[in-house]
Amino acid sequence: MTIARDHDGAPHHTFIALPCACPVLLVLPCPHLAPAAPELVLGQGHYKGVDIWAIGVLLYEMVSGHSPFYDPVGGDQMVICKNIVKGKFAWPGHVKDKEIKDIVAKILVRNVTSRLGCRKDGISEVMDHKFFDPLDWR
Repeated sequence: MTIARDHDGAPHHTFIALPCACPVLLVLPCPHLAPAAPELVLGQGHYKGVDIWAIGVLLYEMVSGHSPFYDPVGGDQMVICKNIVKGKFAWPGHVKDKEIKDIVAKILVRNVTSRLGCRKDGISEVMDHKFFDPLDWR
């Protein structure tokens, strides 16, 4: 679970691993679909890639103030699902840091086998990214 903020800035809970396809999710009491990876939205099998995806969404939200896949018009859950499945997002103008943009772009890759952290070297790819250089993971 992650903590996210709504449009008014109030914190609320966000569930990362959602076990069903998007049309079913629309009737569940889940306030925020944005962390759901494409494989979850499409009802496909999933593994650790959904957690890696959620890290990318969380990093994006921390610097932008909203989900990379949000619906700016009205928060329509179906629009959010479509945006997730397309996997395309843009950065707000105030986000300038190259390292955050690079790591998020490499994590929010639609194809799970190409996603940073889901390839041969696993999570160490994420941990070894230049964005995390200031951290001592030991």
